[in-house]
Amino acid sequence: MYESSPLPLDTSIIEPTPLPYQAASTSSITSIVEEQFDINIAINSIYKSAVEFIVGLHDNNNFTKKDVSNIQFGIIKSLLTPMVSILKNIVKTEVKEPLSLSKFDHILTAISNPFQFCTSEYILLKWLVENDLISEVKQFTIHNEICPVQHLGKTVYDEKQTKGALLPLKLQFKKYFEHGEHFKNQLNKLKQLDLNYDNNITNFVQGKLRKLKISKHSSDKILIPYFLYIDDAEINNPLGSHAMYQQMSAIYYSFPLAENNSKLSNIFLAALIKSLDLKEFGNDLCLQTLIDEINLLENDGLDIVTDCGSFHVHFILGIVLGDNLGMNSILEFSKSFSANYFCRFCKVDKLRSKQMYEEDTSCIRNIDNYNIDIATQNFSETGIYKESILNTIQSFHVTQNFCVDIMHDLYEAKLFTLDTLNDRKSNFNYGPIEFGNISPNISINHLNNIHLKMSAREVMTFIHFFPLMIGDLVPEHDEVWSFFLILLKMVDILLSYTFNADAISYLKQLISTHNNQYNILFNDTLKPKHHFLVHYPTVIEYSGPPRLYWCFRFEGKHKEMKMYARSTTSRKNITLTLANKFQLKFAHLLLQPVKSKIILKEKHKIQTKHIELINKTLNLPPSKYSCYNDLEFNGIIFKEGYYLTKFLNEMNLFKITEIIVIENNDDTVFILGEQILFKHFDPRYESFVINENKDELNNFSIYSAYDFSDPPINVTKMANGKKMLRNLFYSNNDIFNDFRDNFVPPVDATSETISFDITNMDGTIDYFQNNDSILSVNIPVVEGYKYPTEDLIPLKNILDTWNMGCVYQTCIDNLIDLKALTYMKPEDANKLLEKFPLGISILFRHELEKWQKCSVNINENNSLKNDSNQRIQNVPLTSEESLSRQSKLPSIIIKVDEILNSSPQGHLIIDYYRKNNKLNDEIRTTLVDIVIGYIISNNIQMSVSVAESLSNQIVAMFSSEIKDIYFLKVGSNKNPKGKLYAKFYNAMRTLKNNGLVTTSAAKTIRIEQGNEESRNGKSWMSRDFISEMNIDPILDILKHSSTSYPELELNWKSTVNYRLNDIKKSISTQEIFKNWKQYLISYGHKLIDIDYSAIFPNQNVYFEFEKKSEKIYNILEEKVKDSSCLKILSQIKDGNNLNESEIDIERERERVSET
Repeated sequence: MYESSPLPLDTSIIEPTPLPYQAASTSSITSIVEEQFDINIAINSIYKSAVEFIVGLHDNNNFTKKDVSNIQFGIIKSLLTPMVSILKNIVKTEVKEPLSLSKFDHILTAISNPFQFCTSEYILLKWLVENDLISEVKQFTIHNEICPVQHLGKTVYDEKQTKGALLPLKLQFKKYFEHGEHFKNQLNKLKQLDLNYDNNITNFVQGKLRKLKISKHSSDKILIPYFLYIDDAEINNPLGSHAMYQQMSAIYYSFPLAENNSKLSNIFLAALIKSLDLKEFGNDLCLQTLIDEINLLENDGLDIVTDCGSFHVHFILGIVLGDNLGMNSILEFSKSFSANYFCRFCKVDKLRSKQMYEEDTSCIRNIDNYNIDIATQNFSETGIYKESILNTIQSFHVTQNFCVDIMHDLYEAKLFTLDTLNDRKSNFNYGPIEFGNISPNISINHLNNIHLKMSAREVMTFIHFFPLMIGDLVPEHDEVWSFFLILLKMVDILLSYTFNADAISYLKQLISTHNNQYNILFNDTLKPKHHFLVHYPTVIEYSGPPRLYWCFRFEGKHKEMKMYARSTTSRKNITLTLANKFQLKFAHLLLQPVKSKIILKEKHKIQTKHIELINKTLNLPPSKYSCYNDLEFNGIIFKEGYYLTKFLNEMNLFKITEIIVIENNDDTVFILGEQILFKHFDPRYESFVINENKDELNNFSIYSAYDFSDPPINVTKMANGKKMLRNLFYSNNDIFNDFRDNFVPPVDATSETISFDITNMDGTIDYFQNNDSILSVNIPVVEGYKYPTEDLIPLKNILDTWNMGCVYQTCIDNLIDLKALTYMKPEDANKLLEKFPLGISILFRHELEKWQKCSVNINENNSLKNDSNQRIQNVPLTSEESLSRQSKLPSIIIKVDEILNSSPQGHLIIDYYRKNNKLNDEIRTTLVDIVIGYIISNNIQMSVSVAESLSNQIVAMFSSEIKDIYFLKVGSNKNPKGKLYAKFYNAMRTLKNNGLVTTSAAKTIRIEQGNEESRNGKSWMSRDFISEMNIDPILDILKHSSTSYPELELNWKSTVNYRLNDIKKSISTQEIFKNWKQYLISYGHKLIDIDYSAIFPNQNVYFEFEKKSEKIYNILEEKVKDSSCLKILSQIKDGNNLNESEIDIERERERVSET
């Protein structure tokens, strides 16, 4: 980089001339001795080595400037001074020749104080600046005012400046790329990835976003991307009195093309701002100086001087990273996820997001609709506070910041006893790779609070091994376990290093299934984190694998700042103090020679047992290589006994036996591995069972470390002796998934069937309506005929409803689809089931006959005519449950097909579905408007059975639709959800508030009434309730223990009949409250509703309250005199008009109950 020039012989050694820095190794002095010795060069090498040592001390996060100064003084006083004194005495005694004596004195004087270039902080910084290793930290003013301040215990008026610290980005970028081969390696990697022959996405530069950014520049420019990350870090005691006051907003940068870019040494500090200043003064004032620097890097670029020549390079900001709240804040989107428009990716409102299973491309934010929203200046309608200052960056716009963080979305948390889980968790064989990420035991409080006390990295390990820990304890076909396995597949894919179109499509399907199953299984709406998941496939298409820009490593960088902040007591201008520390850390990086890719220790060297194989494969004599059982290569530890995966025609597993290092070859190492055989894939554990039977192995091979797909992985030995492999970090997900899904016992060689994985299909099957996460079937191949695969899941659902799942594969073998099932005759059914027992055949014919009687056939979508006047008829419901519901339909028959066919908009909806075989959210809203408009105009009373009937008909007409979108009954003690019920509810409230309907008409918002006995509140006392069995332990808990509400609710429901009988025997309300004291707790109203629903199954206590609310309001108005309370009461009574995008019936229920 720079050449040193020798000092003149008469140069004073006490005041040495600072020389331009040249990166040197620890053997530089030795090399000087081996060559022609020059005393002045040798002395200056000592001085520069001393600088490296002192800067290395500053690189330690626990050392303050004072600590380094004390160490430096201690070395001189306690080590060097006595040593020099001894040497001087020896020299005076042994050396008599004056010239030699002068040279010895010269050297001893240098050794007595080698810290000539760093005798003080000022001299050290001056030397580093002169050698272009650092530059002055720029402090920029955020705010300036005259205000009262404390000075020596007195209050005086003085100027108070609020400042941030900006590190010299231009110098750091330049020096980083001129150090070692960083520029050469990144430029070569960029060109290699640009070729992208296989259309895989392995890096940000292969995504659509980078192509979009470089299109704004000329093709001859060298454009290197970088990421910015912003996050808050608490440097004080988070529980102390000064918490939050000195909290830092740290901005880091990294390069996605850098080798080992996840290493903390490859993440650099760009700026520091106090979090309170950022919140008080806003992004514009705090970030303007940084943005100016970013624009200079892109527009003007830098000259990078390397051994290969000089290059003019421009740097473009790829994406801004952070957690969800940090991103929304810095990009000026909603800072609250309770807002109506909280998503930074799309304009979907909160209500729709709660039941949104896949991304709606029509709602994606873009520059055009963003500008319209900015002009609107209405946060409640747009979710945007103001235009972000980041939009002034040339190649950046907030709507194109395609970035997600799987650390916060998936890992930051949230059938057997807890002791069993903790026991298995503690004694589980995690393996050497994940041993450092074991989480602490889970306490009952953690479960009560629905929050696991683990770091994100510990949650990652816990989820990964969870199926192996407790999979054998979970019943087969358990719904929640199937849901968890879907989550596990999602996580495995998201952790991949490589994506292609098939993997992204499969991920989209898994996310849709996951969100849908969450709604159904847990009777809960989707949270914002679930909503962000639907955007993951698009983000991956634009920005590449999420693991390359997650927050794990950046948050790890906080640790360096926190450690140093806690080592120093100074808090005056803390941003500058910390920025200077990171300057010295950067200088230390530049002072170090580029590390070897291979880091090994002599103690790990072994004698090979496979000399012949190595000689034959590598064609090298034993003297040209060495073997080790443990070493680090490219930042990855390879160790004997670790496992590696390699894809040839299929996935292969190798156990590391030896690691081979070639003499004078730092580019790669070779792995001598023993191939491990797979027995089978076990979907219950989402793992492979592997075979390590020594009699079947002894198949050794040698490959370069680059030939393997991923870093070493864990093979877990179970308690039963089995060895299991979880599929972690697979680069080639498409190959792996094909291998996994098709790894089944082979079919008969004469059979003309193919293996077919429903979960990996594109097109019509987007949701699972059964509990199995994957359905493997064999479909016969008949030339000239294609089985309608969209019928696979509906057919299985029908048969499962009939309790005839055993004939499913037989139907598929005979190519029975829904159309064939509709036309099937009894003799056809007999022929189909001739190999089944007679009882099954009889029951099948009975269920088929019932199903066909209720069926009004619909022409298949692929044979529909284009006649816009053609009517779509109702299709039968495909379950016994839905048939029974049809018998409960109101006397007024509502036919959705007739409603739509009689409406011009309805015709357009039908035509759209014929062409696209799906509906989008806008069309769904229009469909619901038409149906609810018909109900209101015909004065039809809405009820649960009506809403359910309508949703069943809609799903029957439009088979790609999900019933839960239109109607979802979430339990006997909760209000229904869905578009139909919500639309009717709001429409009636609007009509009532505008005086268009009477109060009595508005009260048609009712849960379906039960029989006459249910309507009579007194008659239930004459009923007998059959008490539950074996409930003594539960009653004991209720009477003597305090539990969380979820556990209390479960116990309460388990004893409802016993309690109702007990209440019937009570002589007073006081006695009831004494026996069942839980009625009086803060959420006792929910327990009352549980009992009420048991007495009146088709009613709801909250809606009964609405009947009586007028009387209650009148009483309160008479008794309450306080004006503010009267105002609140008036607002509650009048109610707000909840529009379609805001209604949440569950929240409305809570509001009413609290009132």
